[in-house]
Amino acid sequence: MKIQGIEILRISDFRRFFDYADFFANREEYAKMFASLDMDIFTNDLRERALIAQLRNWAAGRNMNASFRDGKLSLPSAGWQSLDKIEPVLKPYSERLSTADRAALAYLFLLMADSWTPDMMTEACECLVGGGVKGDMVTLLKDTVFTQGKLEYKGVSRRYLVNLRKSDGISVRCGDRSVRLRQGDCVVGIFNDDAECITLLPNKCVCNDGKMTMALKIDNNGKPFVEIRTDAGCRRVADVASFWIEPGNFPVICRTEGTLSYDPQCFALNMRYQAFKKRNPDAVILAAEENNQLYSFYYK
Repeated sequence: MKIQGIEILRISDFRRFFDYADFFANREEYAKMFASLDMDIFTNDLRERALIAQLRNWAAGRNMNASFRDGKLSLPSAGWQSLDKIEPVLKPYSERLSTADRAALAYLFLLMADSWTPDMMTEACECLVGGGVKGDMVTLLKDTVFTQGKLEYKGVSRRYLVNLRKSDGISVRCGDRSVRLRQGDCVVGIFNDDAECITLLPNKCVCNDGKMTMALKIDNNGKPFVEIRTDAGCRRVADVASFWIEPGNFPVICRTEGTLSYDPQCFALNMRYQAFKKRNPDAVILAAEENNQLYSFYYK
């Protein structure tokens, strides 16, 4: 198997190069890789083989028949496993993650042995809560480059890419677009059915005279909002998918439910928006984008 382009031959290599964010996002591929391993060479003992077997079952979407009891976790063919330092890490996620997901995390932490700290385990839990790249809210834990797919406007999905934990920032790139997310920042990515990123939408904008700025952020409850700053003060608008500033310092906001909010004086935008709705009466707009008075609508 290969991780980050490196051939992994032994469990020690696996522990050294393993990336949990990649594992959660591409679990089906990992299930196939686990199935191709020569366990006699890859692992040291029966316990490690049993742990990998359970992770393979979880990654493939199969039942693990796992259960928790008195600070221990069942492991078929290897008996009950003491969770020791793992249980305090998993406990806060008892309502945020299913029993199967918590069991998979425990198996993973047991397999990684002493190579992970409690903080690293917590980051892995947060990453799984974020749902990987298949969820609407993607919690990023490292610099990320998405494979760019063919440009499409119809039948796409919208995902919020968030930096909740890294105080030194996270870089996100798709094609020729990149953004640096400070802690608490967010950017919207448009994805196709193959989980390829089509584009990253602007997460900040400034009007020509500098008197208005807009920025996409995450609140304390993990909900995205746009912060609008002017000479008159600062206000927040919730449930935002995308935004920009029209000439005349008129803010435009595309709502998550698929509507656009804008000033009636935005004549060019209004004509384009009304024409789009007339041609696509059943479309649900996921996000919209402006580029030199040219407007794009991403919808399903």
